[in-house]
Amino acid sequence: MVTTIGIVGLDDLLAVVDRQAADGLWAYGMLYDSRRVTSVASQTDVRTGIKHVETLSRAHGLRGPVAFVTTVPAAFGMVRMYSTLAGQLHQAVEVFRDIGDAERWLETHTEAAP
Repeated sequence: MVTTIGIVGLDDLLAVVDRQAADGLWAYGMLYDSRRVTSVASQTDVRTGIKHVETLSRAHGLRGPVAFVTTVPAAFGMVRMYSTLAGQLHQAVEVFRDIGDAERWLETHTEAAP
């Protein structure tokens, strides 16, 4: 789980994604709790982020499922755009307004450990 608060820039999010890959956690599910974020990504940021994930996926395989939780309408729309683009790359990404819904979705989209 990653909790984001206040103003969160593209570099901050890319650093989290890079760390997930570097720590060997690429295939694990991720929950971004962004209910307290006050910034909204631009369309350019969303496209840059998806290209970055696509590059890392070539090196590390398919990324685990990612759930975003936000209550900010504009942020919800940008994450929905990210989710749509991620789906075109066969990545499981969804956006929620309720953290419980996000956790349940992650449970159903995460493979059990061997």
